Amino acid sequence: MIHCNVFIYCKQNIYEMKKRLLGGLLFLTLHTHAQTKLERWYPGFTGLRATKPVFFDKTGQVKLSFDSSFTLLEGALGENVFYGEYMVLEKKQAKETDTLYYITDRKGNLKGVPPGIRFLEITANRIIAQKDRKFGLIRMDLSCLTPFKYSFIRPFSEGLAVAEADAFFTLLDTAGHETIPFDHRMSSMGNDSRYDVKAYQNNVSEGYSNYSENGLLGIMDKNGKTITPARFDYLYQFCNGRAYASRKDSSGYVNTRGEFVIGPAPKDKYYGNFSGGLVRMKNNDGTYCYIDTTGKVVLPGKLLGAGDFNHGYAVVTIEGRPAGKKQIIDTKGKVIYEGEFENAWFMEDVVVITYESRFAGFDVTSNNYSYLDYNFHTVWQPPCSAKIINRLPVLNACDYKEVKVAYLGSYERRFTLSELMPFLKKANPEELHLQVTDKNFKLPSSITKMKNLKELQVSFCELSEIPEDIGNLTSLEELDFDYTSIRHIPKSMYKLKNLKKISLKSTQLPLDEIITLKKEMPGVKVVFKDNQPILIQ
Repeated sequence: MIHCNVFIYCKQNIYEMKKRLLGGLLFLTLHTHAQTKLERWYPGFTGLRATKPVFFDKTGQVKLSFDSSFTLLEGALGENVFYGEYMVLEKKQAKETDTLYYITDRKGNLKGVPPGIRFLEITANRIIAQKDRKFGLIRMDLSCLTPFKYSFIRPFSEGLAVAEADAFFTLLDTAGHETIPFDHRMSSMGNDSRYDVKAYQNNVSEGYSNYSENGLLGIMDKNGKTITPARFDYLYQFCNGRAYASRKDSSGYVNTRGEFVIGPAPKDKYYGNFSGGLVRMKNNDGTYCYIDTTGKVVLPGKLLGAGDFNHGYAVVTIEGRPAGKKQIIDTKGKVIYEGEFENAWFMEDVVVITYESRFAGFDVTSNNYSYLDYNFHTVWQPPCSAKIINRLPVLNACDYKEVKVAYLGSYERRFTLSELMPFLKKANPEELHLQVTDKNFKLPSSITKMKNLKELQVSFCELSEIPEDIGNLTSLEELDFDYTSIRHIPKSMYKLKNLKKISLKSTQLPLDEIITLKKEMPGVKVVFKDNQPILIQ
């Protein structure tokens, strides 16, 4: 058995550890569950790329803030709500592998964590940590709850955390005790081909978990008792007494005895978790409705999209509503909120509205989100200077002069130049990426007035001409005109003394222009073919 001393700072004698590790410094003391429940503080960022974290209450009043050297664990929101007395922060170093961790209290007092320890998540006033590729649980005072011997540990659910070792798992209680033997295999062995990530679905929910055997999944209870043989291809957690399950080419919802009570039916008819007694169902025409735990349709209608209910609300797209808009409904089907957004997360006191299609796990690097109360009024959002703007609704809600980074256009979403001109006439960003749908267009001269601009990328579009006065962009360090129709480089570009790199892949530039560029701008890295950077001598 691997003992706690595999972590050199954790000794079985906590008092000895205090003496050796902290040397008389004030020690963090955890309150018991009997004490008054602390106010929830919600996380956000006031700096670009998930830096300068802040915590605020449900009214949006900032309670705690940190400088740009800090971020939250994994740069995420959902896992970093400040529930207890302490929270963990990351501090980035020159090398990403050298991340340091700090514990803060509610007054902003910081205590460093010894190097070599990676923190993954705070859960139930416990920290899931990693050392030498092994996982363990530690307290906020850095004393060990478990040895670092597990292959993985999941967050606590109903007071129990899944801990894996050699593809089998146990359940840890909040004291770090293994409550069941390693008799059951992790459910990562399920073979439903629709899901590319199925590992670690064994979290306890409503007193039940699941396990794997011979590539199939079965139900077990939290005491380790096997309830059903392993016969499902996929098995999700129980909610409202029902769990989504699939077998061969059909799926539905089973009860805690593993009996189908809704379905089975073709796989794409059912999917998702029950919440508040409701779950979505796909109609034969491809639209959605909601059913209750008996399978009865209780919220009919033609929904083009339907999400899971949480805290009594769900995000839907209602047929016949304005294009590009989504709606939030309550359990009666009443539309409570409508707008141009991608998704919403419903938390205890607030709603997080996101404007990103890729926002899984509350990843908020671009800072395009808003916190709303349950009257659906905005209580907090990042400043525009901290956002990476990539959508018009977000852009048009900002003072253009505050925007520092704008990525306007992609394979999924492009704009016309006329849509962007109000912004381009007034803005002075540091980074600007453009992809527009116009044919054979010219960059507007207003771009050459952006004195703060360090990076300009206009690529994968039919840009035909660069402004003659591009040399006015004296702060410019990187230029990218890849996959455009440019045929000429203005001589004023040679004045860009801070330019370090220019990329010109798949353009219409003649060879003599590139040769001249080489001569006029020594030391600048030029890329004009894939995988062929050239240092101009």
